[in-house]
Amino acid sequence: MNFFRKRSTPVENLTLIAIVAGIDGLFSLFSALLPLGALFLMFVIPLLSALVAIFCKKGYYPVYIFVAAGVSLAVSAWEITNTIFYLIPSLFTGGLYGILIDRKVPSSINIFVTSLLQFLLFIASLFLIKAIYGVDMEVALLTFVNKGESPSAPIVFPLFGYAYALAQVTLAHLFAIISLTHLGIEMPEERNNIPMYPLFGFFFIAVALGFSFLSPTVGYVFLGFGIYWSIFAFSRLFDGVSIVSWIAFGICAFIALILFAALYRKMPEYCGLLLIGLGFLAADISSFLHCLLLRKKRSDPTMK
Repeated sequence: MNFFRKRSTPVENLTLIAIVAGIDGLFSLFSALLPLGALFLMFVIPLLSALVAIFCKKGYYPVYIFVAAGVSLAVSAWEITNTIFYLIPSLFTGGLYGILIDRKVPSSINIFVTSLLQFLLFIASLFLIKAIYGVDMEVALLTFVNKGESPSAPIVFPLFGYAYALAQVTLAHLFAIISLTHLGIEMPEERNNIPMYPLFGFFFIAVALGFSFLSPTVGYVFLGFGIYWSIFAFSRLFDGVSIVSWIAFGICAFIALILFAALYRKMPEYCGLLLIGLGFLAADISSFLHCLLLRKKRSDPTMK
């Protein structure tokens, strides 16, 4: 019988859930015993959770979360830190990742949405740690990197939290690509003919700059979102290289540099670095132009 296949009956769904939940519990036990055991939870648990989300009916996934969390907490009852702060969030993010793969959602959107959930869980874990242990992890982490006395560090801290979440999801995604491909699961293709990358990048960076006058902390988080999509937008410039697009990028980047120098000192306190987004707007604008040129070229075969 092929183990990696869609489950249809209740018995098949519950059997797979029981098997994977048992494996989760085993890794939770390893993480409590081994110094670097959290690495197993960060990379293996999201993959296992994704497999459950892909092969089981979606209505059974809450059962999986309940069983896996219960088994893991039971076997690591004397040291539940890794289980609470790594395994349980991975159950949610891995499940969302698997559901989006099953729905053929492109990896760019999948990574962004999953990392956003991971970021929210990271923020929630800070409050949970403070409630359980009385430790302010934000202060502890900033002190660890010698930024505890910096007045701007708490403002930028959520951005680093998102960067951490994005890095974790991206590494898990790379691990999943290798693993899922060997299991015969095809990764959804990107929709390269739709200019969503530059539009998303432009939107989030514009929101980030707008929040510089309302809440710099929120502005920096949206800057992180915008940078994510702008990097994808910039990568599109290498698809059917167009000299017009690269000239547009060079002009926009030069204008962004001038605006950065002119506006930096006029920005609200601690908000000057939000102007970094202007450079990424150059990538968004030129990428959007590049997309329009590609679509026109494909519709008109006489264009060179």
